[in-house]
Amino acid sequence: MQKPVSIRYLSHGALETGGYRHELFFARQLAAYFTAHGTECTLEVMREEKVFHGLGHLGLQYRAFKNAHATYTITVVRLALAALLRNLFSSRHVIIILHHTDTSAMGPALKHYFNCLLF
Repeated sequence: MQKPVSIRYLSHGALETGGYRHELFFARQLAAYFTAHGTECTLEVMREEKVFHGLGHLGLQYRAFKNAHATYTITVVRLALAALLRNLFSSRHVIIILHHTDTSAMGPALKHYFNCLLF
């Protein structure tokens, strides 16, 4: 028997958008893949059901850092830096889901964060 696998999906937002549904579908399919291949697998969804503005993003990043300790962490770009830092020196994996992002609608700090993380 193989070592058990844990999958944790980190998300946030006030609405369940199509992107959220696709991400959740991906997480469930990854769990089903491991289960079908004889590996015990658990899936946890960690979703903050609100919109974050200003300094609220720091709390969101803290929660992402605290909860990114699964074998596979699936996360959106806004939470990716915290998840990557948490798993920098471990054998755990971080899967970042990238959506089309409208940078013209972002504030300067968030725009800088996306540019630093992605390029």
